[in-house]
Amino acid sequence: LCQGDIVDVRSRHRTSDLYGQTTRGLGHFYGYRTKGTVSKKCPPPGKPKTCPFAGVTAYGISEGAYKSGQVIPFRKLLHTFGTNKNIYNTGNSRFTAPITGVYKLSFAILSASSGSGSTKYTEMDWWVNGKDTNVGCLDDIQSKGHTPCLTSAILQLNAGDYVEVRSHLR
Repeated sequence: LCQGDIVDVRSRHRTSDLYGQTTRGLGHFYGYRTKGTVSKKCPPPGKPKTCPFAGVTAYGISEGAYKSGQVIPFRKLLHTFGTNKNIYNTGNSRFTAPITGVYKLSFAILSASSGSGSTKYTEMDWWVNGKDTNVGCLDDIQSKGHTPCLTSAILQLNAGDYVEVRSHLR
C-alpha cells in the first residue's frame, strides 16, 4: 500500500447477516507492515502501481468426504495480485511462492455434520512441499449442522515452495 491508500471491508450483497459482539473478538480485521524496505517507490496518485508481492484468491470446493492427506481442491481463481499471474494452479490447487519471503495464508471451509464417533472431526492443514505442517483448523462437527473451519498462518517460504490445503484425519 502507498500513503493515502484506503482498505475497507464491504458486503458482497445488499445486506449481510453478521454474528458477533462489539466487545469481543468474534470477527476481526487486521493488517501488518513487514520489516525491511521495498525497492519500488510508490507512484504518484492516479498512476498504476506494481506490487512487490504476490497473492491469490481462490474458491470452489467440491462437497464430499476427503481421505486423510487428500488435497482440498480450490478450483476457481478469483484474483491474483502482483505481476506474476502464475502463482496458483487450479489443476492441483497449489500456491507456489514466486520469491523467498514471509507469506500470510488463510482458508475457510464450511463443514457438514455428517460424521460421528471417530469421524466426527473435520481437520484441514497447510502442507508445504508435500509435508504436513500440522498447522490448520479442527472442527468437531457432530450434530452442529454446518460450521466454518477458518485458519491463517504466517510461513517462511523459499522461491518455488508450494503450499496446499489437505484433509488430515488422525
